[in-house]
Amino acid sequence: MSSSTTGRDALLEALVEASFPAEGSTSTETFLAVPSSTEPRLLVQVTEPRRGAKLLWDWRSPRGTARRLTTLAASTTIAVGLGRLLGDRVVVPAGGPDGLAASTGRLLGTRTSIGIVSLGPARANRKPVVQLLDDHGSDVAYVKLGLTELSRALVESEARTLRALDGRTPGLTIPRVLDAENRPGASSLVLQALPRRSQRDVTMSDLVEAMRVLHAVRADGLPQARSLPELTDAMWPGDGAAGRSIERRRGAATGAWHGDLHDGNIAHAAAGGLLVWDFERFEHGVPLGLDLVHAEFQRRLRGRTAEILRGARSVVRDATTLLAPLGVPASDATGVVAEYLLRIGARYAQDYPRDGSHPLGDVDSWLRPTIHDLAHERTHHG
Repeated sequence: MSSSTTGRDALLEALVEASFPAEGSTSTETFLAVPSSTEPRLLVQVTEPRRGAKLLWDWRSPRGTARRLTTLAASTTIAVGLGRLLGDRVVVPAGGPDGLAASTGRLLGTRTSIGIVSLGPARANRKPVVQLLDDHGSDVAYVKLGLTELSRALVESEARTLRALDGRTPGLTIPRVLDAENRPGASSLVLQALPRRSQRDVTMSDLVEAMRVLHAVRADGLPQARSLPELTDAMWPGDGAAGRSIERRRGAATGAWHGDLHDGNIAHAAAGGLLVWDFERFEHGVPLGLDLVHAEFQRRLRGRTAEILRGARSVVRDATTLLAPLGVPASDATGVVAEYLLRIGARYAQDYPRDGSHPLGDVDSWLRPTIHDLAHERTHHG
């Protein structure tokens, strides 16, 4: 595309304003907005096309034949200067002293440049994650930018969480906080780049291991989970009874959960052990198993409200089998799943409109019937 901003995505505009200020700039840089500047999910630095092609390949770290072939095709297209077939050009000011690359370079004591920016799909907690490279092309840091009220709160929560967890996750390597500050119009979190990843697939046993380690963490300063009656009252004012009923069904032991653990934010390190990142939803004060239910519930979601309802009811039905890998007693399993559904429902009710425009935010249509079923079952069985 041309350098015109007409019709560009609002988050992209906020990113450019916060990270590439025009004042003091001495040159420009060119990024490729994929798939477009109106709905960008990724920005790739293509000022030097061959370098941009390598950046894309390394970023996606493709596993599996189909993904490798798709990434190879996209990288080759960029390398030969045909990036316009994949997305829109975005030209931004560069070289200014207050730009994100310059300020991060001063923090690290080395010159840095921006390689790739992940914007992700349109959703409530969407935020840019910026890759910073040194002169050798190695990633040295990542910067998360909170540009909306919700994303700022999540970025600030992750900063507190990672500082509290530092040195307390045996067998797991998590990002180390280098800096956390408020930039004009943004909250920023600068994280040291994690060690190089292996191409090994993450298995269920890997997920279970990570969940156990995180659940066992004890540290001051961790975000505390809200009580279930408080959550239900926030969704349905004056109705905390469902939350109290489910809270009585939980087991005695409580610990922590990652809050959004899936195969996109856990990997094997090339040197051994597991890498885990994205701690913005981490909480302490929940039963073991919420992360496992989350991974399965997300897999079963298909978008429409009726299918979300089916997915919620199906994880309740399969609670005992689903939680068996973690050794959750059968007597506790349904209560764990019910607690998860209340917590994720409260999150969606906060993140998305309640007017039915987004099915996940329409908790009256999928969460309330599921909780009603559980209450009826409890009454029926005495």
